[in-house]
Amino acid sequence: MYRPDTKPHKSIRLKGYDYSRAGAYFVTICTHNKECLFGSVMGENMVLSDFGRMVEMEFGKPQSGSLSAIVGSFKSAVAKQINLMRNTPGKEVWQRNYYEHIIRNPEELQRIREYIIHNPLKWHLDRDNPAGIPDESELKFWKEFL
Repeated sequence: MYRPDTKPHKSIRLKGYDYSRAGAYFVTICTHNKECLFGSVMGENMVLSDFGRMVEMEFGKPQSGSLSAIVGSFKSAVAKQINLMRNTPGKEVWQRNYYEHIIRNPEELQRIREYIIHNPLKWHLDRDNPAGIPDESELKFWKEFL
């Protein structure tokens, strides 16, 4: 959708890469205004809200197409369901765009898996936590991929 009041975003896509081919990708998307919609971290665990459980079910549905088509379809389906659940038709659920990284080798895959597994433990240090204060390891992780 064209929005004249927003600045164009610089593409982070790898030029010449075919995002419709099979591959491993690390993808992150953020809610609009980084609203914590999907649950809360309690101790070492992520406790899903009703929205979080709905997202978990949507995430498991097989998709085909380019990475951007898959992400766009996911975001659209989730936004529609959330807005139905909270009776807020048309309200923004997601930030524009998403972050992706092509996983190129087993070492990257392992590092990303460990990041995901340990993320709830470090939520208080996460750069995307509205109340968080990022530590050096969090900043280092993201510098390697940005």
